[in-house]
Amino acid sequence: MRPPKGGRALLGLKLELEASGRLGAATRKESWSERLTAVGELGDAAAVDGEIARMFRATAERG
Repeated sequence: MRPPKGGRALLGLKLELEASGRLGAATRKESWSERLTAVGELGDAAAVDGEIARMFRATAERG
């Protein structure tokens, strides 16, 4: 996770884009590991909900 401008957070996950409509493709310009295939932007703490928790679990299961 890294903080882009504007007080948001950019979350990188090892998931297919189809896992959530909140995900977009990871771009090569990110300095993250190549294993992270999807990114999602969190606007504030309220954006962390059950769907984000489900995506964290799915990512952890994939190693």
